[in-house]
Amino acid sequence: MRQPQTRQPSRRPSRLWWWLAMALPAPALAGPLADALDLALQRDPEWQLAQAQVAGQQAASRLQRAALLPQLSWDAAKTRQQEPQSATTQQHQWTLSQVLFDLAQWKNWRSQQLRGDAQAVLQDAARQALLQQLAERYFDVLAAQDALAVAQTTEQAFADLVKDLRIKVDQGLMAPLDLDLATSFESSARSITLQQQQWLEQARTQWRFWQPASQAALPGLAPSHRFADPQGGPEHWWQLAQQSPRLRAQQLLLEAAQADVDAARAGHLPTLQARWSQGSQKDLSGSTQPQRSVGVSLSLPLDAGGAVRARTEQALGALQAQQARGEQERRAVEAEVRLQRGAWEAAVARTRFTQEGALAAQRAVEATRTGQALGTRTLNDLLAAIQSQGQARLTDSQARQQAVLASLRLKAAAGQLTREDILLVDQSLQ
Repeated sequence: MRQPQTRQPSRRPSRLWWWLAMALPAPALAGPLADALDLALQRDPEWQLAQAQVAGQQAASRLQRAALLPQLSWDAAKTRQQEPQSATTQQHQWTLSQVLFDLAQWKNWRSQQLRGDAQAVLQDAARQALLQQLAERYFDVLAAQDALAVAQTTEQAFADLVKDLRIKVDQGLMAPLDLDLATSFESSARSITLQQQQWLEQARTQWRFWQPASQAALPGLAPSHRFADPQGGPEHWWQLAQQSPRLRAQQLLLEAAQADVDAARAGHLPTLQARWSQGSQKDLSGSTQPQRSVGVSLSLPLDAGGAVRARTEQALGALQAQQARGEQERRAVEAEVRLQRGAWEAAVARTRFTQEGALAAQRAVEATRTGQALGTRTLNDLLAAIQSQGQARLTDSQARQQAVLASLRLKAAAGQLTREDILLVDQSLQ
């Protein structure tokens, strides 16, 4: 009898999935800045404070709006009468009321809405401040790491020199005075190394608030990183800054203060309210009487003892204060934007000179070593060259880091700093 053939499963699906996996881009590995940012958005107290302020102001806006919405209530009462005869009455009633016109309430609600919008905008400003502070703390660690590395390299160079001089002194080829001079330079370099170690520990302590799991050395800027000149002049960045969260929030707060003035002035206007009620009452005889009413009530304030005028003057004072705060903030933002625009341009230009200086200092040390071996350069020349090389390397490292920070500071001052800017910096680390 012929056996039925077993059909082999097709491998096309697995091949299809393989091709899809090859075609899809691989997920980008998050860098230290991105990891710290995600953690900061969950744990940073200043960011949590900004979120709490937004939530609180939104609740205040809803609370003010509630007074303008329909109000429904149910009341019940039971009364026992002793004289002239003992009797009990019962009453219950449904009441529905709705504000038809109350300009003061409407303006108060508008004020709370504007303040809620201002808090939401300030939350965006807090996010940008968080991004900038994250970068500042990270580069503080990088600066301390580089300073320690330069100090250790300089100390090791002096230690090697002292070792060679000690051999020559033991062989009678050099006077002990030169050895003492080199030893003093080595001791000074050792002291600087200890100071840099303490600075690095302080910077790491601050960074652990952002990334508690960070223990190893943080990756620094890649040597091939290119620093782009800022696009646009100071006026261009000032135009961008006029739409920054800080200035937009001040404008919203000014509009809210104006709404408070309107609400205070509306205190002398009449209010109109509709009211509907339905219920029943059980009288002394035991019979139940239905009760129903529909009406509109008009309230016209005649004299409040000067309260309306006092509230208006108080609101006008708050409005003038907000105008002054808004002008102060505008001047501060403009000054900061123009300052950071110049700082970015200067920082980028500085990187070109410091890089050339570091290379020149390295060549100078090599030439001085050769000259000192040939007798054309003194020990003092070599010691000074080693010191100059360390300082040039440190200056170049700091200039590169400040160029990155200057770009972030300018964008933050103009209200244009985003997560993508931090991720771009993350990609330049190695």
